[in-house]
Amino acid sequence: MTVQYHAADALMDKYLNLLKQSRGKNQEAFLRGEFFAIRTNIIKICTEIAVRSLLTLGGGALYKGGAIEMFIRDILTVATHKTSLYEDSVAAYGMELFGFNSGIRG
Repeated sequence: MTVQYHAADALMDKYLNLLKQSRGKNQEAFLRGEFFAIRTNIIKICTEIAVRSLLTLGGGALYKGGAIEMFIRDILTVATHKTSLYEDSVAAYGMELFGFNSGIRG
């Protein structure tokens, strides 16, 4: 889980660097699909960490209001949001890499 966390953290650094580079510049020069793919990959990794922690700790960790219960509930809520769908994001990124309009707005 720690290695997965490091991977998500590194992707977040990449994401923040891309945002800094894009600030005040021609937005068309940056692939919106790349931003989307990085964001959803971070969410996917964090969801895997949450599920693994729950499976490791067992059902007793799901008591109402407990840290693990809130963590898994919140990360699953983020992961199931329509803007967090991993398959959609990598498809959009691939379309942009090959010169197609992905329709991504942000």
